Amino acid sequence: DYMTGYLGAYGIMLALAKRAKEGGSYHVSLVVRSSDTQEVEHSSVEVLVGDSQKFIDSLQLELETLPSANAEGGVVVSKDLSVHYILNNSQGDIEKYVIDADINIDSDGDGNPKNDIDNISDTSYLSGELWKYTYTEESLPTAARVYVVDSHQAKSEKLFLLWLQRIQRMLH
Repeated sequence: DYMTGYLGAYGIMLALAKRAKEGGSYHVSLVVRSSDTQEVEHSSVEVLVGDSQKFIDSLQLELETLPSANAEGGVVVSKDLSVHYILNNSQGDIEKYVIDADINIDSDGDGNPKNDIDNISDTSYLSGELWKYTYTEESLPTAARVYVVDSHQAKSEKLFLLWLQRIQRMLH
């Protein structure tokens, strides 16, 4: 099993080196069969190594929040505890604009907080337009996950942190 990974990685590195010199796309396929038995057992690794710019350009998540994200990509939530999510500047053949406002809360009650879609009953789910979520002080800090899905079920995703703005008063 380890040797399959090593040989697959070597093949990918060769394809990347060839692409750097000559351009193009290369399909690396590796099949390893047991020499100890006559049984037809094998493992395979298939990786398409090539220019992925076309795929990246076809589906690009563009997230805007109010309050705006800081340089580190996090959002400092103000005292009203609300965040506005805007995804409609995303690019591609997008079918769904998914927002999980708090990845730690199981909002749909199925026992898995990682598969929630908090905006599913809002028009923003299909349009990417403004969706407002109000947090509680107890729920912050947390993380949110947003992603867009295209007609081929490809996904572009972003995970970011949110925390409450604390104003410290200095005594003079």
